[in-house]
Amino acid sequence: SYVGENALFEQQLLSGEIDVELTPQGTLAEKMRAGGAGIPAFYTATGYGTPVAEGKDVKEFNGRP
Repeated sequence: SYVGENALFEQQLLSGEIDVELTPQGTLAEKMRAGGAGIPAFYTATGYGTPVAEGKDVKEFNGRP
């Protein structure tokens, strides 16, 4: 959701009162689909090869990370 002009949200984020997890739209859609289907987990290559992925576990499926 867009929260760009929400002053309270900004204050809480900058003070460390709340944390935010940014999720790409396609991954969010898959989270909802999987949850609705009773699938407890899935892998996505989002972020692979970027600074976001540094230090994270990498799995290969059909030869692709």
